[in-house]
Amino acid sequence: MHIQETLRGRYQIVKELGKNRLGDTYLAQDTGLPGHPYCVVKNLKPQQPTFFRVLLPRFNKEAEILYRLGNYDQIPRLFAHFPEEGEFYLIYEFVPGHDLSQEIVAGEPWSEGETKKLLEEILTVLAYVHDNKVIYRDIKPSNIIRRQEDGKLVLIDFGAVKEINVLTINHRGQTSLTMSVGSSGYIPPEQIQGFASDIYGVGIIGIQALTGLEVSQLEEDPDTEEILWFHGVSVSEHLENVLTKMVRKDVSERYQNAGEALKALNTETGTTSTRIISATPQLNPISSQQPSISLVQTLTGHTDLVKSVAISPDGTTIVSGSADKTVKVWDLATGREKRTLPGHTDWVDSVAITPDGLTIVSSSSDNTIKVWDLETGGEKKSFPGHTSWVNSVAISPDKRTIVSGSWKNIKVLDVDTGEEKRTLKGHTKSVNSVVISPDGRNIVSGSYDKTIKVWDLDTGVEKRTLEGHTSSVNSVAISPDGLTIVSGSDDTTVKVWDLATGKEKITLEGHTSSVWSSAISPDGSTIASGSRDNTIKVWQVIE
Repeated sequence: MHIQETLRGRYQIVKELGKNRLGDTYLAQDTGLPGHPYCVVKNLKPQQPTFFRVLLPRFNKEAEILYRLGNYDQIPRLFAHFPEEGEFYLIYEFVPGHDLSQEIVAGEPWSEGETKKLLEEILTVLAYVHDNKVIYRDIKPSNIIRRQEDGKLVLIDFGAVKEINVLTINHRGQTSLTMSVGSSGYIPPEQIQGFASDIYGVGIIGIQALTGLEVSQLEEDPDTEEILWFHGVSVSEHLENVLTKMVRKDVSERYQNAGEALKALNTETGTTSTRIISATPQLNPISSQQPSISLVQTLTGHTDLVKSVAISPDGTTIVSGSADKTVKVWDLATGREKRTLPGHTDWVDSVAITPDGLTIVSSSSDNTIKVWDLETGGEKKSFPGHTSWVNSVAISPDKRTIVSGSWKNIKVLDVDTGEEKRTLKGHTKSVNSVVISPDGRNIVSGSYDKTIKVWDLDTGVEKRTLEGHTSSVNSVAISPDGLTIVSGSDDTTVKVWDLATGKEKITLEGHTSSVWSSAISPDGSTIASGSRDNTIKVWQVIE
């Protein structure tokens, strides 16, 4: 492509940003929008042009993943994708800023505190990618942008879609890579083998920052082939252990995903065991009468992040849904696990309990909604939800209506038939959580767009929007009296709101990672929250 050339009569090329074996990148202006905003054009040219049609479904599939990931604030949005004249094109959001290669300079080592902050920033974004079952594949400083407007780190140039450029196809129709995707020094020994492969690149970046060494200057132990980096470096035992584990030669000895590595980084023991953490809430001075809340119990048993929790109407039971694909039922008083409900084939994203306390409803990334008998654990029915992941589900007090949240919309469904009654639109990004008020009049939803919305259940009209979280709102709950909303967010906090006015009442801190779920007991005295840190925290409200 050439400067001033216009792609598809819309994207006018301004300048070349990069050119390498995996694709050409250009800065362009979108002349189809007011003001002609800048965008990034990625041009991918298959190694075997004759197999263009065979590669097209793979290209479309990878683009769908990029559209979904773009819901996250620190991943550029994909605006468009299309094939043209035997080549593939991606149109991305342009992110003004500079990449990390301008910050991590040879001979200028960072302090331990600066390095830990950098690792936490990268791992937080990467944890979102891994939570969405995506391997980034090309971690390196030049693919991490420090955004100009707010100083946040943004991951760009995902490796999976770039594989289109280097795929070959044999006579049997089988695909293989002609070369690895990734940059020398940041690629793990095994190339790509699960989420742990991304962790290797992050560890190398951390070691670079802390030591001030070039990647080429890092030495290996001649016997074990492990990287020797910490000798003569001023570093705590905790950070030394974390970084060393991130870059282990054996992939099974590394942290297996970014969430696990992030938890270890923020846990002084450097381990991933679950522990009880005392938490004191940070009070927000909106209300003159603030409740006092203390942590009284932590439940352990799930083998992966807890995505949703619900408390039974009689206050005796907690139900939780997890990325380990199970629903668990717990005794609230003792914290003892009563039973496990298997059946979903992917993450259990949401659980709800009917007002009579007899039935559990769950939704999953397997695109289904399931109904269970709470007492026996038996599956009563299962029906399709959305065409995409069903992030959240709620059931009305009269047990006739199910409300579910997915990609930018909310669906109101008939319980008996699964038939769609109406669709609510207003969120600008994926809807993570929905709940119905005890009187059956309101729907409350939380979204990746950082907002909470209140809707009229009967008409679908939006009543108000609550703003205050600084990152994705992953969960919402309503108190039994219908007066209070509780929300959990990627910003690691739990917030308490006045439903009628939309004002924030209090902020609770204590989790060390994203809060995925929240619930309120029937008497309004207990809040439960589940987190990516693999814990459920129980907070006591004392007026």
